[in-house]
Amino acid sequence: MVIDATGNARAIQNALGRVGKGGTYLQFGVADYAARATIDPYRIYSEEITITGSMAVLHSYERAAELFAAGVLDPDVFISDRLPLADYVGALQQFQAGKGRKIQVLP
Repeated sequence: MVIDATGNARAIQNALGRVGKGGTYLQFGVADYAARATIDPYRIYSEEITITGSMAVLHSYERAAELFAAGVLDPDVFISDRLPLADYVGALQQFQAGKGRKIQVLP
């Protein structure tokens, strides 16, 4: 299996060429709407290559909400910081600096 997690058109093009016979290419990275890559349809056919995409959030929000509501998931494990609305700018700066897991801004 070859997975692209970059969304970069050149990386995608390169990755498509690396899929082996009977292999799978998974597009996970978010590419720009205008990005293009070229495929070889005969190679897909003759080498039985599978090309698939994954938008990891499809149907996941409802399931996560159900797990939180049922008490299966503890939000305290995911939320590293709870900041007041008055510190919204500080929350954005903390996020941009890559500090913390999830930052919740409270009204």
